[in-house]
Amino acid sequence: MNGKQLIELFKEGVNEGITSGQGNLKIKGTLLIHYNTTIAERYENHLILNMTRYSIITGRIQNDIKGAFDGMEILVITNVIQGYDGLLSEYSGVINGKV
Repeated sequence: MNGKQLIELFKEGVNEGITSGQGNLKIKGTLLIHYNTTIAERYENHLILNMTRYSIITGRIQNDIKGAFDGMEILVITNVIQGYDGLLSEYSGVINGKV
């Protein structure tokens, strides 16, 4: 399964999944994790999206997530430390607003 397919499953509410190959993108409950960092969280009726820049590949995944969730309320959070794999809704960063 590729990243875009996994993002679609995440959008549909699936709570477990991993990409083929090295498995760097995975669903863990309400979280979408790239390597060891939470990139997105399904939270109540919206999505919290970590838009902190880590790499070009992570940036592509973040943009794929934004595209997949187009039309849904997306809250953006930045300044998330690399390796944080917890809930974005509980992270001490600042939610910057809607996309």
